[in-house]
Amino acid sequence: MQIAILGRQPEFGLAELWAVGATHVQPLTPDTAEFDGPDLNINRLGSIKKLGTILFTTNRAKLQADLKKYAAKTLIPELTNTPERHKITLGVSAYSASITAKDAFNLGVIVKKSLKAKEISVRLVPNTTPDLSTAQSFHNGLSSNPYKIELLVITQGDRLTVAQMTGVQNPDAYAARDQARPKRDAFVGMLPPKLAQTMVNLALGPKNSTAQSQKSTNQNATNQNATSQHLVRLLDPFCGTGVILQEAYLSGCQIYGTDLSPKMVGYTRANLEWLMQKSVVAPALLEVADAQTHHWQPPIDAIASEIYLGSPLSAPPSFAKLQVLRKNAEELLQNFLTNLAPQITSDTRLCLAIPAWRQENGGFSRLNLDFLGHIEYNVEGKSRDLLYAREQQIVARDLIILVKNKE
Repeated sequence: MQIAILGRQPEFGLAELWAVGATHVQPLTPDTAEFDGPDLNINRLGSIKKLGTILFTTNRAKLQADLKKYAAKTLIPELTNTPERHKITLGVSAYSASITAKDAFNLGVIVKKSLKAKEISVRLVPNTTPDLSTAQSFHNGLSSNPYKIELLVITQGDRLTVAQMTGVQNPDAYAARDQARPKRDAFVGMLPPKLAQTMVNLALGPKNSTAQSQKSTNQNATNQNATSQHLVRLLDPFCGTGVILQEAYLSGCQIYGTDLSPKMVGYTRANLEWLMQKSVVAPALLEVADAQTHHWQPPIDAIASEIYLGSPLSAPPSFAKLQVLRKNAEELLQNFLTNLAPQITSDTRLCLAIPAWRQENGGFSRLNLDFLGHIEYNVEGKSRDLLYAREQQIVARDLIILVKNKE
């Protein structure tokens, strides 16, 4: 079994785990889950901060003794199986309301003492919080080689699960993809790369995610005959500045983007050219097009997109203004989906970010999707639980996962 440390909105991480083929997904705490299934690439998961492999389960009274046993029976043999000795970097992250930063650090001290007794030099990463941030874990190289180790301690009642981290998100890579792109536009919205990455996975689903995992996920290393293979083609019909397409490309997809605005298509092209500088795969297919009427070039294997969210707002809209915003967004969404339906095959998945508006009472007004049944789509599972909103953000992103009905 494996452990996932979930992101700021855990429901997104749980949905993403299911989408990439994880099985037996079970939340342990509000920000952690265990799961079974394939080995996952942390670099392709937008809503999972860390991954780990479960070492053992125990209870609070036995935790210290079991950590010593783990060090003696597992860790020390692994670290001393070659004549050359290496200095070890060790960190501990605790996910529990009852374990303090000092407690977490002291758990690391227990393991450190066991290693030092066998003349293994250890540098312990200090805890300022019970869990090390992704930046701390990444910049200390934890999980990058056998001599850099982070233990994850998850408390669920009296049960404690201890895992060894196998992957951590690279915050620098996300920042570069977001801020170093040559073309950005705050007016059309700044879709975060992590959210775009999650949307791509939700659109691909288990079937396409498995297919993609069998191909290279690093397009810069793709061999010369990769262009002759069938890659999953992902369409973004409202591509904006191309954030979703860049994440789909990095996931190994063939990418296809359209937008009503020639300016946005130009921005997407510039951003993708910047991203693909050393690529040997086929370039993106980009077109200026109205998603309500356009006929896209087949095949279309999956769709991920953020439809037009409307103008930015600094305060909750009045009732009258809200009715106009909702009507316009619902008409756009319905027209687009009606146009798309005959162009895709049954079981094709879509992940769409549609607008929701914060109200004075703190709740959100969301679009009415009752029309979907009349135009051949089903809403998958609990996808309406996926509302992405920062604090004080007026226009939220309401993620919906749709599946084209079987014919």
